[in-house]
Amino acid sequence: MLKLIKFGASWCGPCRSLVPILEELKSRIIIEDIDVDEVDPVVLTNYKIRNIPVLIITKDNVEVWRHVGSISKVELEDKIKEYEAN
Repeated sequence: MLKLIKFGASWCGPCRSLVPILEELKSRIIIEDIDVDEVDPVVLTNYKIRNIPVLIITKDNVEVWRHVGSISKVELEDKIKEYEAN
C-alpha cells in the first residue's frame, strides 16, 4: 500500500503551495501531513528531516522515494504512478 508523507509548516511558503496539489491527489493515495512545529522531534530525527517541505512515498511502510522542496503536480503524479505499477 502506498502512502505519501508530507513534512511542512504553516509558515513555509513552498509547503503551502503543495496544499492544493495534495488536495487533488488525496483520492489516489493516503496522505499524512506532518507539521514540523507540532510533532515530537524524535519523529523528525527518525525521518532525518532537516529542511521542509519533504515528501516521502512509502510502499508497505518502507520508504521508496523522497523529495525535498517544491514539486509540480505532474512530477508528483508520475512518481505515484511509478510506484503504483511496481
